[in-house]
Amino acid sequence: MPQRKFVDRTAENSSQENGSIISEPKEVVVHHVPFKVEFEGQANVDSKFTSNSVPAPSDSKVLINQFRGRPLQGQKFDLPKDYEGLVALDLKGTTHETDDGPSKDAEISLVNRFDTMTYWNWDRVPSGMDKHVKLLDWMELSNILHGPIED
Repeated sequence: MPQRKFVDRTAENSSQENGSIISEPKEVVVHHVPFKVEFEGQANVDSKFTSNSVPAPSDSKVLINQFRGRPLQGQKFDLPKDYEGLVALDLKGTTHETDDGPSKDAEISLVNRFDTMTYWNWDRVPSGMDKHVKLLDWMELSNILHGPIED
C-alpha cells in the first residue's frame, strides 16, 4: 500500500508560476466544477470564467455561468470556523523495495490554503441535496457530536 508523505509548503509558498517561485502568497479562488479538463498548466480563470459569473435573477445566492456553451449554476460558500481548505500538488514519489515487491511512496505538497469555495452544477440549481452542502452539514454535526459538552 502506498504511503503518503505530506510536505507543508504553504508557509514558504513554493508553488511555481512561469518557472519562478512565487514570493508573495496569493488569495486562492477555488471552483469545483462537474467535469474534468484535460489540461495541466496555468489558465486565466479570473478573466475567462470568474468574471462571467452573475447572480441568478430569481435567487441572488445562485450564480450563473457557462463552460464551452453549457450552462452552469453555482453557489459560493464559506468553510466553517476552525476549518481550512488545502490546495495540494501530487509530486513524483519514490520507489523502493518491500517484502511484497516494489512500492511507491506518494509525496503530496500543500501549496496554498482557502476559506471559501464555489461549486457548480450542470443545469441544476444548488440545493441542500448537493454533496457540498451535505459536507458542510456533516462538519457542523461532527463538531456537535465530538465537541466539548457544555452545561
